[in-house]
Amino acid sequence: MTKVLNILSEAQNKGLDFASSISHPATSVEEYAWSAQWPDIIGGLDEDERALVTRNGLDTVLYDEKLKNGEHRVRGFVRAIMTLPIEGQSHLRSVEESGLPSPKGTYALYVEVDRESYIALQSAFKNKTSARVWGTLANRLPFLEEAFGSRLEIEESGGNNRVKVIRVEHPVLIFGPERKPACGNNIQGFD
Repeated sequence: MTKVLNILSEAQNKGLDFASSISHPATSVEEYAWSAQWPDIIGGLDEDERALVTRNGLDTVLYDEKLKNGEHRVRGFVRAIMTLPIEGQSHLRSVEESGLPSPKGTYALYVEVDRESYIALQSAFKNKTSARVWGTLANRLPFLEEAFGSRLEIEESGGNNRVKVIRVEHPVLIFGPERKPACGNNIQGFD
């Protein structure tokens, strides 16, 4: 239990929040929901710096990143909902196969998208049409950290629902985590 509390505390220190921040009533899938307050790169900034370099919408963040050479680039992030397993795509390992529970649940996270994709999503929302674009996962998910930076396809439905993750490429999001030995393979006295 202490380890879980340390993980939660560390995540909250990085600007992450958990199920308590989700405003709609929890359903059976959403009981274990996880919610990111910011993309990881922005969550690490102090509050004053964040106010200077970001522009926030309800479900979007634009980040004016200063590069090492002194130049600036604007990065766009869109808040999306990802429910694992992804319908029609995931083939989760069983607990017997992996030794770990499958990554089931609803995640409110950020996806980094390029300028054209950001504009396509914005246009679809305004015109109440559908748009699908690819981006990259901008948050480290609990127990699925290795998927950080992986490609995701997201969809703006043109309705009142949030942008939804509809396709993932990283194996840990499709199959779940692999079992890793806790202390090596050769332990004396155990066969």
